[in-house]
Amino acid sequence: MMSRMISGDITGPLRAKAARFQDLQAVFGCRIVAARARDERPVNPYTDTLVAGVAEHAAEIDTALARHAEGWTVTRMPAVDRNILRIATWELLHAPDVPDEVAISQAVELAESLAGDDSPKFVNGVLVAIRDAKPERSDPPDPSDLSDPGL
Repeated sequence: MMSRMISGDITGPLRAKAARFQDLQAVFGCRIVAARARDERPVNPYTDTLVAGVAEHAAEIDTALARHAEGWTVTRMPAVDRNILRIATWELLHAPDVPDEVAISQAVELAESLAGDDSPKFVNGVLVAIRDAKPERSDPPDPSDLSDPGL
């Protein structure tokens, strides 16, 4: 499991889970009280990045959710499921430093902890569909690979 940076300390999987919960609270809180997107409490820097990313790409994220959540509109999804999906979708599409499997497994863990009985399967299914539909990202070629060693 991926370690995360919280308050300058490298932390383990349990702290990462707590940080992920904080991420969900921040995104959920921003949706409830849009005018007050920032809290006075110290926040993990990744949470700031995640909240800003979800807000910046909200239309794209909700379009992806609507496309891949068969039989569900985004507004009809339970709020907890919807916001867990928004976090993980942003990570799948815009956080190359977060492996897809980590984004999906942490979202499913949150759904198991916080949402209804059917939520983990639903969250997993939607996120796997989004992952499978995203275009492959290829890194730009390494300039040293392009040089002809015979020259």
